[in-house]
Amino acid sequence: MERKKHLKSRNHAKRRRFRFNVLCYSWSLLVLLVVASYTLYYHNSVASYDRAIGVQERALEEMEKTRSSLYAQVEDIRTSDEILKTARFQLGMVYPGEDQIEYIEVAPTEEEVARDNVFANPVISVLQFLRP
Repeated sequence: MERKKHLKSRNHAKRRRFRFNVLCYSWSLLVLLVVASYTLYYHNSVASYDRAIGVQERALEEMEKTRSSLYAQVEDIRTSDEILKTARFQLGMVYPGEDQIEYIEVAPTEEEVARDNVFANPVISVLQFLRP
């Protein structure tokens, strides 16, 4: 009888140890899966940031190329002779001749005459101030 009791307690201890081992392995596996999923999630977000950075770097390179070409164009056009060449050859403009220029004489208005007159200017400004 004692032998049966001893075997029973021994089997019971084995079952408890087996359950404990299964529980430990289950928790270990669960923790491992959680850590792996977080690692994959963060790896994916880092990879998306890397792609976005790559896109921004390519755009920056294009802007640098455009900037350098614009600086080269500005360096080419430094003097009025170079501006004249650019206007003639690239834009098709021509320098006006004497027959194309017409001078128009414009008579000054009363306000311009009064503004230029040193003596009348203070009087006119006071009169304009008093005007309703």
